[in-house]
Amino acid sequence: IMKIVDEQLGKTEIIAEDVPEEEEILVNQEAILLKADDRLEALKRIVDSTENFHGLVFCPTKIEADEVARRLMEDGYPAEALHGNLSQEARERTLRRFKNKLTTILIATDVAARGIDVERLTHVINWELPHNFDSYIHRIGRTGRAGEKGTAISFIRPTIRYRIKEYNRKSEHILGSSIHVVKVPEVMSILQVRCQRLEQTLEAKDQEYRAPGGNQKEKDIIAAFADKLIAGMGAGNTVRALLSSAYGDIFDTERYRDIEQFEEPKRKRDKEKPWDRKRKGKDSEQDDWQPEGKGRGSRKADGYKPEIKPGTVRLHIGWGKDDNIGPRELVKFLAQLMKIKGNLIDDVAIKGNFSFATVPEKAGLAAVDASRKNPDLPTITLAHRERKPERKSRKRK
Repeated sequence: IMKIVDEQLGKTEIIAEDVPEEEEILVNQEAILLKADDRLEALKRIVDSTENFHGLVFCPTKIEADEVARRLMEDGYPAEALHGNLSQEARERTLRRFKNKLTTILIATDVAARGIDVERLTHVINWELPHNFDSYIHRIGRTGRAGEKGTAISFIRPTIRYRIKEYNRKSEHILGSSIHVVKVPEVMSILQVRCQRLEQTLEAKDQEYRAPGGNQKEKDIIAAFADKLIAGMGAGNTVRALLSSAYGDIFDTERYRDIEQFEEPKRKRDKEKPWDRKRKGKDSEQDDWQPEGKGRGSRKADGYKPEIKPGTVRLHIGWGKDDNIGPRELVKFLAQLMKIKGNLIDDVAIKGNFSFATVPEKAGLAAVDASRKNPDLPTITLAHRERKPERKSRKRK
């Protein structure tokens, strides 16, 4: 670039400005594996299990942001949506309410959230994992500022769990921290947190009642009524009746519905599978995988290259052993994606971070097209057929 500048502009002077180092981001990164239909329930559990939750939820579309905010408000949560369809006045009012914590859950799109500068956010929630890591960093950087710790949680569908490992590698390299796969808070643990809050509230009320001053007449009336209730019902029954009447929603377990929990993908070496074999050394160019017998994908000899039969294509898939993908998982995935039977998928080869498979031509081209349109799918392309080296023709003198 400087060479072009010198050629086009001639004599120039470079003015450089010292840029202050970015402040350390104290973000605890977490990922939760769950189905799309369970995300709202998971969000409510996270809010209920967090002391003084004040968080930003990133949604991919305006319609979804409105829907999430509406359903939260219907369930009694102080939530609002922020997106490009709002007028400037409505946008400023929404942000003002969020900064003043009148609203503690802000559901926003990426575009609308630009320029939002709210200090001491406890959480950033990714309703969906963003398609690129730069957006991910930009989002989670909204919490964990000014020496305050924050938590960034990403909801990830089990079908794209491989992206956890991809983003974790980048996070460790760029941010120096890992992404931890966690479970949705259990109902009983949430109830324990809510009971602790209620206990603190009641203790504060008791101290306020015992403190000198205040409305003494009101205190006398409360004391007389309490004595009457205890005399007639007993202390235990009185407390239980009051808790059920005034704070019954805190103990209501039916407000939470069941969530299907998914396990963190295990590392390949932690699994014992029939196709595992001993490694042949770090410098070996052969696959670490070889199935038993002469089944799908078995190698006939070192350097074996599968024959591409007429009516078939060889696919290159951006998944491999590093993504905890074995031949069975790959065949099952391709069969579901292309809507074909697994026995039509042949010559599977699993490499470090990619794989090969031979499939019917029509289904293979459809898989390539689907991969281009859906960023949640691994990259699928046609593998280049290996050609024999052409002989160089000698020119006659």
